[in-house]
Amino acid sequence: MAVSDIADVQPQDNTITYDTYGFESRDLEGIATEIGKALGLRFLSRKNPVLGRLYQAGKPFKENFDLLHNGGEFDDQQWLEPEFQQFNSILYVNQSDRHEEIEKVIAENFERVRLIRRVSYPTI
Repeated sequence: MAVSDIADVQPQDNTITYDTYGFESRDLEGIATEIGKALGLRFLSRKNPVLGRLYQAGKPFKENFDLLHNGGEFDDQQWLEPEFQQFNSILYVNQSDRHEEIEKVIAENFERVRLIRRVSYPTI
């Protein structure tokens, strides 16, 4: 499945983009390691009482990444992305101005992944 299986809505220059990727893999650590190496990021593992294990990189109010299981670790009926239950792991890329680079890295390093949402806003 190609990463770019999303509608042909491409952000314009001078925008901040929020992307959501769905991975069939449930291996959060493996996904975080590969993306981290390819993009020069350091993902930190955290435990959330509701969401379970998650990996985060970046800084608040700047480009940041959140990687978690789609179904709750403790309750598989509590989906982060209920309309995309076929994906075990979800990566949120927030406030990025390099969405094309990130999309390319993900496409080159992973199979069975899909860009499931892209929202862009003009910068001020």
